[in-house]
Amino acid sequence: MLNSSPIRGFRPACIVIGGTYLLIGASIIARGAAESMAPYGVPQATLDAPHYVDAILWVYVHMMVLGAVITFMGWRARPRPLQRAFARLMLGAHLVYLYLDLRTSDSAVGNGLYEGAASLGPAVIAGLCTAVFAVLSVAKVAPASQA
Repeated sequence: MLNSSPIRGFRPACIVIGGTYLLIGASIIARGAAESMAPYGVPQATLDAPHYVDAILWVYVHMMVLGAVITFMGWRARPRPLQRAFARLMLGAHLVYLYLDLRTSDSAVGNGLYEGAASLGPAVIAGLCTAVFAVLSVAKVAPASQA
């Protein structure tokens, strides 16, 4: 059945993106908010504030949950309509993440809230993920032998 043929590249793309989110989130939580956010020019008083530490913890736990969902969907989602819908949902989400990351970056399009070249790292990751989910949103189905 054509509708059940998977989208070419869906599984590996989701597993790589989801796994990357899990690793990034876990590494930042393991290092701690202050150490992880110091390269972004965040003032020391902010880094030391319990509310900021709690907010950073929430952000990176959320990143890990999102990574787990993306990985799970990559591993288990098989009907093409479900894969296509998920790719489009993630495309929309990553467009929002890309906008937020660029808006606060230290770049020509950002407001410099986060300083230095490191501030473009999140935007690069969001941009790559946005591009992958855009391709998956319109990708062809895999040949029948891979289904």
